[in-house]
Amino acid sequence: MNKPEINLRTLLIVLATIAFICPAVGGYLYYSTLSQSSIELAHKDAEEHLKDLGNDIDTHLTWSLRSAKSLAGLKELRQSLLQADVVALAETDAVLDHFCEAIKVSVCYLMGPTGNTIASSNRNAPDSFVGKNYRFRPYFKQAMKGIPTVYMALGITSKKRGIYFSHPVYEKGQGVPLGVVVIKASAE
Repeated sequence: MNKPEINLRTLLIVLATIAFICPAVGGYLYYSTLSQSSIELAHKDAEEHLKDLGNDIDTHLTWSLRSAKSLAGLKELRQSLLQADVVALAETDAVLDHFCEAIKVSVCYLMGPTGNTIASSNRNAPDSFVGKNYRFRPYFKQAMKGIPTVYMALGITSKKRGIYFSHPVYEKGQGVPLGVVVIKASAE
């Protein structure tokens, strides 16, 4: 073998090696860049989804508290707290039933100033809240202080997880609540 053949053979081996290495390195760099880009895109999508979910939850909480406030402002509920006669309670029951059906929640109920439930949309159910005392619940305590509250808990009576939205019920012109109205929505 002469020297030019060896140089040519070496040159061909070097060129073949370069021809193999360049696409391999290029492919790896392309894959790495594409992979990193996909991960960043997934993170961005997840972040946007999380923000949207947070906004949806915030909107739902705000809407539910407003619903509780609307319910607390009705004269039928004030009447039942001021004079718990049969007629006033029947009107309150009708209002609670209507609200429960209209806003698609589990239960709407009215509590007196000592925490006793005096009216409830589930009054005819075996696990009725009527006559039960929930003064120990934070949603009741806060509402009696004049603070509308959102509280998540496992129901003592129903044994079902729920989100409780409470609002104080006031007599017009009074600063002390007559009682508390509560909307319980399923946690599911």
